Amino acid sequence: MFLVRGEGHQVGWVERDLPGIGDRWVAVYENYFIGDQATQEAMLHDTPEQAARTVQRAYLQNL
Repeated sequence: MFLVRGEGHQVGWVERDLPGIGDRWVAVYENYFIGDQATQEAMLHDTPEQAARTVQRAYLQNL
């Protein structure tokens, strides 16, 4: 797990090895997995950096 910071405070985190997901990374913002609203499935990332960028984009869109 890695924390994602924005403007000096934690805005989310990324983690991997969750049950049913395996060795992929998920992005968490406002205590929710970022993903497809239609299917309710979390967006999967290959690297923690990709997942962190997803959290940062979500944070910037909600400012």
